[in-house]
Amino acid sequence: MTGAHLSDPTFRPILIVLDGKPVTELPEEDRRFLFLAEPLFPGNYNLFFRHGEYLGKEKKDFNEAIPRLKKALEIQPKSREVFDVLAFCHEQLKQTADELRCWESLREIVELSTDSADLGYQEKVFKSLGKLANENGKDIVRRNRFIVYVPHKSEYDFVLDELSDSRLEEIYAQVTGDLDCIPDSRTSILVLTPDEFADVKPTSWAGAFAEGKKSMTLPVTLFSKTKPDKPLPCRRVIVHEYTHNIVHISAGGKCPKWLNEGMAEYEESKNDSFIEYIPISSRKSMNFDPLLTPEELEKKFQDIKSQEGGPEVQKAYFQAKLFARFLVEKFTLAGVRQILNGIKGNMTTEAVLKEVTQLSLPAFQAQFKKWLRELDK
Repeated sequence: MTGAHLSDPTFRPILIVLDGKPVTELPEEDRRFLFLAEPLFPGNYNLFFRHGEYLGKEKKDFNEAIPRLKKALEIQPKSREVFDVLAFCHEQLKQTADELRCWESLREIVELSTDSADLGYQEKVFKSLGKLANENGKDIVRRNRFIVYVPHKSEYDFVLDELSDSRLEEIYAQVTGDLDCIPDSRTSILVLTPDEFADVKPTSWAGAFAEGKKSMTLPVTLFSKTKPDKPLPCRRVIVHEYTHNIVHISAGGKCPKWLNEGMAEYEESKNDSFIEYIPISSRKSMNFDPLLTPEELEKKFQDIKSQEGGPEVQKAYFQAKLFARFLVEKFTLAGVRQILNGIKGNMTTEAVLKEVTQLSLPAFQAQFKKWLRELDK
């Protein structure tokens, strides 16, 4: 701790907080200087964490504590102790969705850790997630690769049998293998009743999963009772949604919609051998005229995002699938992985496509059209 501000006698008493000591070790009369110190030490993690911790745990002033704890997370995004206290504050304010986001974020950090210091956090995380699940009428089950939430109701008990480890492992192997991306934590699968699925809101417990990008929310109506040796009826849907999760990680959350949806459509169109494709329908049957460039298709996805279905939505998803299949067939899955990595590094679509394909955007589009004509023969 150096600088002109620290030579000011006013701030000398709070040096112990800047160095990481709890605010409670500071004399009561000196604690007011913490507010004055914040704009002067905007990068000091200890100041914002300890001040937020004190305001939340001791003063019960949760609305003042939360922004300081979030500021501490900006400085140290993987701080276990901050997420722990932040979850407590949201719990006290009955902000269920925000509390869940804290525990899910903390789970991602500590779940696969072998550090002895993280073991206590691991148990606390799952205890808290279990409590929230129970409060929202769900059971939580830890699978090898996924965490499954299912309704309490006995009529839905069969869903856990459907989402067996062997079936989920097959999906995991396909998608992570193709994209060469192993997630740091298990993906959550939230199964909802029809009414719950129709009523998902960002502020709700289920809504926190839906917007997390690293989980999937599914209606229970997708499932039916099958024999263990039979394929999972909703396998394609889960593959599609899981591909979104892995693409999100691979591209650092920056993947354009046309490629994200294209790869999800591509992955779900593969059969159980992971090698052969389910036959693709002719572009003529989709009345595909004109063909869009990647940028135009991205804009198209923005324009139709509020639409539930219809010809325009079908055409956008179909062309996204065609783009993905073209990239894989001509430049291999390694090329797709390179594109996602470039996007993660903030490259533009045009730049990353040129780097991987050695084609300008007009030349790329021309090659795509040529490939599509050959596909139509």
